[in-house]
Amino acid sequence: MESNLYALKGMIVYTPSFHELVFLEDHYLVCEGTRVEGVYQELPEKFSGIPVEDWSGKVIIPGMCDMHIHAPQYAFRGLGQNIEGGQWETWFERYAFPDESRYADEEYAYRAYGRLVKDLTAS
Repeated sequence: MESNLYALKGMIVYTPSFHELVFLEDHYLVCEGTRVEGVYQELPEKFSGIPVEDWSGKVIIPGMCDMHIHAPQYAFRGLGQNIEGGQWETWFERYAFPDESRYADEEYAYRAYGRLVKDLTAS
């Protein structure tokens, strides 16, 4: 068997369409290198002997997910959906720049970043 094949076992979550979310508990996500080969309820015989990482009880989300954040903008996360006329400049002028200027105050920055770190470690 090729060494770039492996499987992850757990709750596979994916979105086949924009308005659909699928949860497959105790399934196998078979990968070939950096690509998903398939998702299976039982590991097919042709994949016997490949490495399997058991993440049972954990969520596996295949795909390229941009999970980065901008720490100074953490305090107003979720407000991006209120963009007026699709203009990012309006959003930055209204939310980002005024709030980010508050980080000149060390006490404010300390409290804000402390909340971010606490939330991230809890996640």
